[in-house]
Amino acid sequence: MIKNKTMKNITEFIKNCVKLNKIENSEDFGLYPFPMYSIEDNNADMFSLAFGGDVEKCYNKFIQEIIGGKEKIFMALDFPPIMDMEQDFICICEYESNENELTITGIPFCVKTGDLNNTVTEKDNLALQKIRLDFCYVLQNYFK
Repeated sequence: MIKNKTMKNITEFIKNCVKLNKIENSEDFGLYPFPMYSIEDNNADMFSLAFGGDVEKCYNKFIQEIIGGKEKIFMALDFPPIMDMEQDFICICEYESNENELTITGIPFCVKTGDLNNTVTEKDNLALQKIRLDFCYVLQNYFK
């Protein structure tokens, strides 16, 4: 857990919060519950999102933090291989209010060992681009 420290960037979030564990009733590794961390005026909130893998509910919680005026938000979600992501991967969603920007980063991992691979950016990856589009769709519908 975080000890009186505000995480300022994605590297610190990954180091402190993205911990793969053995999945219950399985020999495979995964990420659950999904960690989310938000900052406002150097005060931080840490959440463990356990919505049974319902990604849309995680997106909605993230959006509530944006509406609440958080300056920076990080969230990590576990996805199976899709499109051009050939391995399971952690999707990191990062929002910065001063830029009004959502950034999506992927970290493929080995389900048998839990080893993380190098990060992948959304500009180079169709799966991450699709996740961004889906997230933006939920965001647009949230304000209808």
